[in-house]
Amino acid sequence: MKKALTAACAVTILVALSAQDASAGTAAEQPVQASGEATAEMREANEAVGELTDDTVITTKVKAALLQDPGTAALAIGVETFIGGVQLTGSVDSVDKKQRAQDIAERVDGVIAVDNALSVK
Repeated sequence: MKKALTAACAVTILVALSAQDASAGTAAEQPVQASGEATAEMREANEAVGELTDDTVITTKVKAALLQDPGTAALAIGVETFIGGVQLTGSVDSVDKKQRAQDIAERVDGVIAVDNALSVK
């Protein structure tokens, strides 16, 4: 998630730098052209940040749901989200608890898919 945010910032900086080096058109046209390119790149960067925010919200909701459930509250389950896909990591002591954690994650709004990588001890 941090990589996407860093990439979005890097794109913004590169667009600004390339706008300074633009050689097409007259000097009067260059700021308009660069502004349009920068605007498009900024939109893409904002979408990436929006996805990161959504993923953070989903991760928080899944963790909260796991903590509220008596069957999974005491378990150390890692939760990571990328574009709505949730991955559960860690270990549990039964197949039933592994399935329960997956069921809880799948019920959270915004979750598209669950990769249940929990191991059973």
